[in-house]
Amino acid sequence: MSTASSADLEHLAELRRRRDEFFAPNPEGDERAHSRGLLTANERIELLLDPGSQWAFSYGLGPTPLQLGFGEIHGRPVLYKAHDASRGAGAYNLRSRVNMRAVGHIVDKAALPMFYLFQGAGGQIEDHVMSSGFSAVGGHNVGARSSVPRRGGVFTAILGNSFAPWAASVADFSVMTPRATATFVSPYIIEFATGKRPDLYEMGGVDVHTKMTGQICRRAEDEAEAMETLRTCFSYLPGHAFESAPRIMSGDPRDRCDEELRSLVPKYPNRPYEVRKIIERVVDRDSFFEWQPEFGMNMVTGFARLDGHTVAIMANQPMVRGGAIDMNALIKARRIIKTARTFSLPLLTFCDTPGIMTTQEEEHKGLLTETTVYISEKMASEVPTVCVTLGKGIG
Repeated sequence: MSTASSADLEHLAELRRRRDEFFAPNPEGDERAHSRGLLTANERIELLLDPGSQWAFSYGLGPTPLQLGFGEIHGRPVLYKAHDASRGAGAYNLRSRVNMRAVGHIVDKAALPMFYLFQGAGGQIEDHVMSSGFSAVGGHNVGARSSVPRRGGVFTAILGNSFAPWAASVADFSVMTPRATATFVSPYIIEFATGKRPDLYEMGGVDVHTKMTGQICRRAEDEAEAMETLRTCFSYLPGHAFESAPRIMSGDPRDRCDEELRSLVPKYPNRPYEVRKIIERVVDRDSFFEWQPEFGMNMVTGFARLDGHTVAIMANQPMVRGGAIDMNALIKARRIIKTARTFSLPLLTFCDTPGIMTTQEEEHKGLLTETTVYISEKMASEVPTVCVTLGKGIG
């Protein structure tokens, strides 16, 4: 049996030193985060994962602004990536690139779900210019998105000021807190180019992304709620597209009848009503988990359970615009259909709509193209679909 050479021992000692440096406490950075009302990367990870399940790694490259590792959520294996804003403002660097490539290979081969916790200043320009840094950071996210159905889920949380949070744009589910922002670039770069500096929160705050762009699925009042929201969403989905979603029984009898359903839909078709009340009475009790409640409010989407099995929900909302379908409603509906198709979830729809809203304003937004894309997505879906017609269904 050969013994290690002195050079090998020195190299091993250097790797251990770098590992210890990477995981060393950073009290000054922690204090800065707490003074701004934010949690540290480690605190976020502890809230996200099951207790005692974290296994972090850094590939021996010394301090980086990213924490990467494995863990479990509800006893199921996941990968995580958390920005550590106390190190280099959480911006990607060349060390991050190597780690992200390693994670990308694991995601591709093992089809594990990936959880991103964002708070960072984008990429360090001196590292990314004339390098493949950006492609390494963002490429595997887009690749995973395009390799349906051979991938795990992608879940993101925007928890601080985040520039170029690539994964949020392709995530299956995303959540954001009021203290956070998500923009492609910093307002200072816009000021340099145009002479005007926009307000960061008006440019990419939680109201912008939950109400206007629809790029964020849910708002969370604080970071603890954001982590719990990610855990709840994951409970409805399989770890990857080759397995079934977990069955979680609620004790609600499968043959339960609800007499209130007889009176919830008005006798006269032009009178509005709250479709959520119908959804909540049809599915297992307390199982409806709504997506994008502040965006495209004339369409209600989300997950629920029937006899413990996950189903995707899509419903017209007569309380808003009479249930007519506009651009935002089409975008919202297309997203839930694609998620159902990706993870082979049955789709339960509730129909009561006067059809597409063909106003001049909607036409100027590209209504024709979006309608065509929606129809194509619907036709491509091969999952079981049940439509409950509550009232009118025109078009």
